[in-house]
Amino acid sequence: MRVSNPAVSVAALVASGTNDSASAGDLGEYQEAEVLAGSAVSLTTATPANITSLALTAGDWDVWGEAAFTLNAATTVSAVNGWIYTTSATLPTAPNKGAIATLTAVLTTGATQCLPVGARRISLSATTTVYLSAQAAFAVNTMAAYGMLCARRVR
Repeated sequence: MRVSNPAVSVAALVASGTNDSASAGDLGEYQEAEVLAGSAVSLTTATPANITSLALTAGDWDVWGEAAFTLNAATTVSAVNGWIYTTSATLPTAPNKGAIATLTAVLTTGATQCLPVGARRISLSATTTVYLSAQAAFAVNTMAAYGMLCARRVR
């Protein structure tokens, strides 16, 4: 809804007084995609992979997410990365408008690691797929990634 008349009060803006969702295309529209641990995406060391995605329509969106990593008890990990980007399975250049997280450290074998990837504004002129992706440097065994990607239309 566009408010161009300064005499219109904030109370005149379309809003909901209950726990329903804003309609598609309206201010406040919310979308989310979640991949649970049981459906985690297998990773290959040092290779970007998409965890999940959202198709966002034209407009201004705030997008945020979290990447989680699960690994075999014998897997050794030296780095994990998670990010939000409009290019499939491609590691962006930091700071990626605040939506990239990198942890370079020796991680506990067999332990799940969760990495908030930050939030960023994505302004779109047409429907575009936005990806939550991950990459890890690991050896010895297997590793997978899962997580959630959320978006709210801000204008």
